[in-house]
Amino acid sequence: MPLRFSSKSFPVFLPSSIVTLRPYYRAKERRRERAELLVRLEAEREERVKINQAKAAVDREERQKKLMITKMQFSESKRMLGLQEKEEAKKCAELTVGHRANAEEQKKMKAEAVRVKKEQVRIQMERDKKQKEYEAHLQYIKKIEKETLKRQETEERIKALEQEEQAMIARLRKTKDMQKEVRLSISNPLLECV
Repeated sequence: MPLRFSSKSFPVFLPSSIVTLRPYYRAKERRRERAELLVRLEAEREERVKINQAKAAVDREERQKKLMITKMQFSESKRMLGLQEKEEAKKCAELTVGHRANAEEQKKMKAEAVRVKKEQVRIQMERDKKQKEYEAHLQYIKKIEKETLKRQETEERIKALEQEEQAMIARLRKTKDMQKEVRLSISNPLLECV
């Protein structure tokens, strides 16, 4: 049995299996803690991904609702324009021959106004669509950059933990060697006395 000395300089006898297994259990415990940390970090990342996916789904639904509303408004304005054109056609039919030239001129002007308004609506819709796509692209780039930074931070933490573990293992080996030397130096005088 190896000898151990307490602070009062009395020898304490411990089984050799306890002395030699402590570093093993500590290293095993550190590996387990590191594995738990990695699992926890992965679970947190997956949770963030799920939250982002849920937000994206909600945003997608909102965009679809807005698109449907815009389409309905567009079709309603188209229908109203059609009704107005029919009314104008009726009015033109009722006009006398003398007023027809003037009515046709007004009809052309109104048709031109309708065409201009349709073109403005189309241009505005395209502008809104491009703006939304640009914003979505910027958000995606920011999200990618954040995830890259988080991954780099996690890798740096893991490297630091591994270096710390290597240092602790080296200290344990040094301590073990010192204990062995002390044991040998104590056992040699004892053997000479016997």
